[in-house]
Amino acid sequence: MRQNDKRRLARDISSLLFDNVDLIEKLTPRQLNRSSDAFGGEDTVGRHFRHIFNHVESFLNGLSAKYIDYEARQRNPQIETNLLKAKEYASNVQERFHLRSETSPLFYEERIRIHEKPYGNFDSTVQAQMLYLYHHTTHHDAMIRMILFDDKNFDRNLINDSFGIAPSTLRYQQNK
Repeated sequence: MRQNDKRRLARDISSLLFDNVDLIEKLTPRQLNRSSDAFGGEDTVGRHFRHIFNHVESFLNGLSAKYIDYEARQRNPQIETNLLKAKEYASNVQERFHLRSETSPLFYEERIRIHEKPYGNFDSTVQAQMLYLYHHTTHHDAMIRMILFDDKNFDRNLINDSFGIAPSTLRYQQNK
């Protein structure tokens, strides 16, 4: 992967996170706590936001130790249900990622250990984990989109057209 492509990946992740923060800032408390029968009524918009930003925080925390354990993340339920806490947390993590990717070199080829229960430790690279974060965020954004769009009163203009849509799908749609 060329250096420019690596920088673009970091910018694209930062942009995805910014889009999530932007959406959180537009939501009402009821919308943050909204669930959908499509997901068994358990998963809320807030839970998906918390999950996204927990993974990014685990990635950032693991960089210096060269060891990422996504399962050891903090699962603070207040972030899922309290709009102010969700905004603060998401903004903080998004800003940390942005600053880290802009001010410190992310050593994309650098080896890093990933812990995944029950399978143990795996070797990976920072670059591979960033690609994982990008697709993981997009995947959960798609679920957030589905939950919100399931509400007939939700203003769909609050979400940009590409929110939760895989990059390959967007490219395919543009080339049709």
